[in-house]
Amino acid sequence: MRKLCALCLVTLLAVLVDIVLFHSRTANAQGTGLYKVVPVQNLTGGTFPLSGTVVGFSCVQTQTNQTFCAALS
Repeated sequence: MRKLCALCLVTLLAVLVDIVLFHSRTANAQGTGLYKVVPVQNLTGGTFPLSGTVVGFSCVQTQTNQTFCAALS
């Protein structure tokens, strides 16, 4: 019985050490500022003006084979 209690205690301590030392902490989301979706018209490698920092970019193709791109800033 004493060996079983010692084994349980060692196992519990190993789990606690693993949780404290080896598990990453959760990341906090950044501030919820105002974001806007800006349609991108120039798709041929040119530049386009945007204010702020671009945090996302996506392009989709419609059923009529037109490409629509937008930036999130």
